[in-house]
Amino acid sequence: MKDLYGGTYLNELKRQLDSAQKEGLFTRDVTAERLANQSAIDSVEIPPKQIGEDEWEEVELNNPADAVNSTRGILSLVIDGEQELSLSGVNLSNYISGRNCNRGRGLLGREEKGAVDELIFNEYLLKKCGCYTDPKESGALEYQIEYILEGKSNDIENLKAVVNKLLLIRETANVIYLFSDSAKMAEAEALAIAVTSAVAMPELSELVKISLLFAWAYAESVYDVRSLLQGGRIPLLKTGETWHYSLSGMLDFASDTAVEEGTEGAGLSYGDYLRVFLAIEGEREKTFRAMDIIEMDVRKCPGNSYFRLDTCVDYIEATVYTGSRYGFSHEITRSYYYY
Repeated sequence: MKDLYGGTYLNELKRQLDSAQKEGLFTRDVTAERLANQSAIDSVEIPPKQIGEDEWEEVELNNPADAVNSTRGILSLVIDGEQELSLSGVNLSNYISGRNCNRGRGLLGREEKGAVDELIFNEYLLKKCGCYTDPKESGALEYQIEYILEGKSNDIENLKAVVNKLLLIRETANVIYLFSDSAKMAEAEALAIAVTSAVAMPELSELVKISLLFAWAYAESVYDVRSLLQGGRIPLLKTGETWHYSLSGMLDFASDTAVEEGTEGAGLSYGDYLRVFLAIEGEREKTFRAMDIIEMDVRKCPGNSYFRLDTCVDYIEATVYTGSRYGFSHEITRSYYYY
């Protein structure tokens, strides 16, 4: 794998990962921020409106962000309706991560792994395993990378979990961009003032503006993930040129199924985002699930339906002694093992 990809490629992968970490894409909790802002809105009591001498009417805050937020978690928003999803599933207790394993002495003289070795392992997984955009139809699971990341027993649940991760990382990136774009901030503020003026609660305008920005970022994230799943590319951090939805377009995003032509250009592909997720996945979980995939694949081969990694020999050492009638002798020791 080192010979195949070379140092320049691996350095570029590390640069992308460092950029994502620097921007806080893995650590910033935009969900908590959004919920805290919504809680602050909900805690404000809007006074009823008098419609007669002794008649009063409850007034609702018609915040457009509410319609957007009500769609969260719906997989069909990002999956192409014409794409047939894999229904494959397995019993995880049959594989190495879910059963009690035989144990040996382990490898002798193993070298410590570094950051580059971890990247190389991830590239090996991406090269050998299937995913949603390039499924391994001969496998027990077709979305194998998604399984390595999530560990669910079927393809659909693994895809859902990865899509949710994608939506979250895209939403975080889009929130970062929106809060840095003064023109878009001004648009959200103008709409927030209009919404809160309608209920005579101008003091809510700042909170409503923030809720609109979060909703706008989420709508854009749905578009981003839909594009990625259809083979497009989305930059890690957007600019005004790569932004898709207008504020008014955000309101109709749930019925929008189109992906603009040209998304195959600059940016990261679905596989690239999987690469980022593999880089931050826990080593133990990733390794064991990768071994599960190995067992699944090998068991598909004729004569190997009971293959188990924990009953394979990974290290063997032998000493051979030879002698002759003339008094000469020689002893050699050889060891062989799999990394």
